[in-house]
Amino acid sequence: LATKSFTLGISSAEIFANPPSIVPEHPTLAAFRHVFERENVARYMRNSLTIAIPVTVLTLLLGSSGSYALSFTETVIGAAVRAVVKK
Repeated sequence: LATKSFTLGISSAEIFANPPSIVPEHPTLAAFRHVFERENVARYMRNSLTIAIPVTVLTLLLGSSGSYALSFTETVIGAAVRAVVKK
């Protein structure tokens, strides 16, 4: 299916071929060009990155600071692990 994205205007014979072809006969990037020229994909990608990048950075900051703080707490499991490792 992913290789079919490299074709535009593929014939119905190639679509319904049995067994199906894995690699298209005439691969082209026309489908991608069509989407970027006629649809507003660049805007959609920018909107996605505008949300994804800050959320990822915030998650990393909160997760790493929380794990650093938790590394100093004394727990029963932590004490048991240290006791086993010392022996």
